[in-house]
Parts: sequence; C-alpha cells; structure tokens
Amino acid sequence: MSQAARVIPEGFDQQLKIVRAEFERALAYQSSDPQASLTKARFLAESICKQIYRIEGCEKGAKPAAKMMLGELVPALHKRGLLPGLIVHNIGTIQHLGNFGAHDQGLESGSITPEGIAPCIAALQYIMSWYFTEYHGQSLSVKGDSQRDQRARDVYADRFRAFLVDDGRIDMDEAQTLRMIAEGFGLNTKEAQEIEDAVRKEVETDANLRLMGSSTQGSSTQSMPAVPGEDLAAQTFEWLEPPEATTASKSLTLQLTGSGKQHTLEMVAGTTASFGRDPSRADFRVLVEPVAPAAQYPDNIEKSKRISGAHLAVDIVQSSAFARDLGSTWGTTIGPTQRLEPNRQLNIREGDQLILADALTLGVQLFRSSDGEVEWVRLPRLSNTQAKSYLVLAGTVWLDETAAGWCGTSQGSVAIRWIDNHAALCNSSTAPISVRDQVLAPGRSHPLFAGLQVRLPSGGILTVV
Repeated sequence: MSQAARVIPEGFDQQLKIVRAEFERALAYQSSDPQASLTKARFLAESICKQIYRIEGCEKGAKPAAKMMLGELVPALHKRGLLPGLIVHNIGTIQHLGNFGAHDQGLESGSITPEGIAPCIAALQYIMSWYFTEYHGQSLSVKGDSQRDQRARDVYADRFRAFLVDDGRIDMDEAQTLRMIAEGFGLNTKEAQEIEDAVRKEVETDANLRLMGSSTQGSSTQSMPAVPGEDLAAQTFEWLEPPEATTASKSLTLQLTGSGKQHTLEMVAGTTASFGRDPSRADFRVLVEPVAPAAQYPDNIEKSKRISGAHLAVDIVQSSAFARDLGSTWGTTIGPTQRLEPNRQLNIREGDQLILADALTLGVQLFRSSDGEVEWVRLPRLSNTQAKSYLVLAGTVWLDETAAGWCGTSQGSVAIRWIDNHAALCNSSTAPISVRDQVLAPGRSHPLFAGLQVRLPSGGILTVV
C-alpha cells in the first residue's frame, strides 16, 4: 500500500515514541540485563508488525492484530509484500532468541550473555532502522547524552566487527545493513568510516587473524588518504566550448606518455563496470595480451579463452568498493584462495588482487574524497601488459605522470571527470593550459574525444584513442 493510502490511527505518534523508548531500553539492558533485553526485542518486533498490519488495512475482513502473535503476523505481512525478505529473516532471529530468553533454560540460563544476544540486538537495530527510515521516512537518531552517542558507535562497531571477522571483508548485503544502522543512529559517512578504520586496525593486530591480502600480498589495506584542503569533487568546471553530441560516451581510452614511458588508461564513468572477453557484453575487454599474430601467442590465446565474455564487475557504493563474479566459467578469486561466489559482492580494498580464471591478475587501488566517498577504483594489470590499467571513475581523477597509472592522489593541475555525459579535461590549476591552440583557463573544461592530443603542464602528452 502506498503511503498516501495508509491509515494512520489516532495517537500514532505517541505509539512511535513508545517504540523508540523501548528500543533504547533494549539497548541499555544488553549489558546489565541481557534476558530483559531479549524480551524487549521480541516485544518490539511484535509491536512493529502489529502497527504495520493495522496501518496497511489488513484487519478488514480478517483477524484483528490484537489477537495475533508474531508467528502469525510475519507470514501474513510477508505474503502481502509488506515485509522485505531481510526484515523477515531478522525478525526470525529475534523470535528464536527471544523465545529462548523467555523460558527456563535450566543449566543453560547463564548462557544468556551480552555477547550471546548480540545477533538479536543487531537484528533489532536493522528492523528499527528500516521501520523508521524506510517505512515511515523518519530519523531514528537517538539524540541526547554522550552515553547514547557512544552506544550508537558501539552498535555499529560491533556489527562491522562481526561481519569482518566472518570472512575478512564486507559484502553487499552486509554493507546495506551497516548503512541502515548508520542512518538509523544518525552517523554520517565520515563517522562510520572512522569506526570502520578503528575496527580494522584492532582486528588486524590480532595475531590469530589474517585478513585476505594482508599477509600474502604485503601491501596496505587502507585507501589512499583524503585530499587536504578543498575537495575537487566540490569544484565546478564550465565548458570552454559546448561539446558536440557525438562526443558523448561512457568510456574513454587514453595513451599517456611522459618521462620516456607510456601507459594506457581505459576508463568507464559511473559506479559500476564489467570486465570480460566479449566487448559487446563487458565495459572493459580483458585478454591475456598480446594475442596477435595468433601463431606467435598460442598460450595467451588459450588463457584468454578461459576469461568469460562477461566475467567480473566492480561496484562503487559510497565509501566502499565491491567485486562481483558474473557467473564466469573459470571463476574469480581475491588473492590465491578467496573465491568469489557467483553474483555475490565482496568488499575489495587497497592492495587486493583479483585473479580472473587463473589467467590474468588485476590489482586494486582506491581513492576517497575528503568526505570518505570513493572517487575511483583503478585496476592495474599485474601479471600481463603492466603498462595498462582500468579505471572505474565515479567522481574525478587527477592526472599525475609520477603516480601509478597516472592516477594522482593529491591536488594536480589537470583532472578528468564526466560532465553532461561527456568526458572532460578540467583545468584545476591556477594557470592557463593550451588545448588545440585554445586557452583553457582555470575552472574551465574541454571535451575529450578520439584523436585529441594535449601537452600537459608537466610536459607529458595525453592522447585520446
């Protein structure tokens, strides 16, 4: 039922206040009285289901909510499409643990500990976040004393830690849960990132835990530092001249030459890009190069055949990046052992290695803006044709011939971003740049199109191919 068609009973605001207050008590009791916390969690799950049942008009010609138990409410609401699958799953967690706490467990009564009920509290938090922020469009932010603020950070940290320890990374569903927690408690992106960084450091100091990539690859799992001073993402650039419609494109390939070296940078605009052997099915065509002439490179051709037409995707979601195998025949691993399940996203970090079909290895480099959002993900070819890399560009990238793959991580004089569906060369310096015998003043941009060649302020040459 749409929000406009919902029937909100009189005094409902007071009911929401009660739900919010009981939620705070459930959180407060987790440490001091975990059994009471379980009981309140189950009470809240049932109260929320009854409220939805009434609001959506389910009582008409049917059993009234007051006479229904949680076991009846959930299937009735789910059948009508009123409860998402993840909410049903989390209610089940509360129901099972809540029933456990509500009955005499004999010798096992002592097992009801703050740690033991953590899954129930996390499930409750997820449900509350959904109910307030998604269903009602309200904030669940608990404002008040510093203890409440700390509780929000603790809940987020505990959930992030549990996900991280489970398999060493955060997949897409887990990231969605974390976003709901952050939104529900009013944590902004920067605060959530600070909590995640602190938990990662804490977990990585444990000698008994080896996150994928930390020991086998010998490189940092942290992203590049945020840009000091003004964030380039906040800057605007005006066209030197309006681009022609024919230059609109989602992708771009650059040949970058400087200091006697050449690098090929293929880039795709947006927050997701696919990799595969078939250019009609993937944004980036990836092969074990070279493959021509065929008579000279039979091994490369055979290895390339193992890479599926649409093999892998990389997704950028706010402050995180994910790898997703697209159901490839030979599969994808992160490092030598972490195999991606088909169509399941796993969090990727700085220094990870994506191995496609045991034939081609791509590295991972991330760059975040000052507010913690991922601006781009670069995937250099590590095992083959190392003078080429791929860039998924969600925001802006500086060109720096001294940086790996020319992708700078600090303020530079020239940047690339997509403006109005056109790739644009932006003058982010304080001095003019010459482009096709025209003066590109600071704050101005010029469309990038095949055949364009520009000498950069550093002396390097940019050629669009």
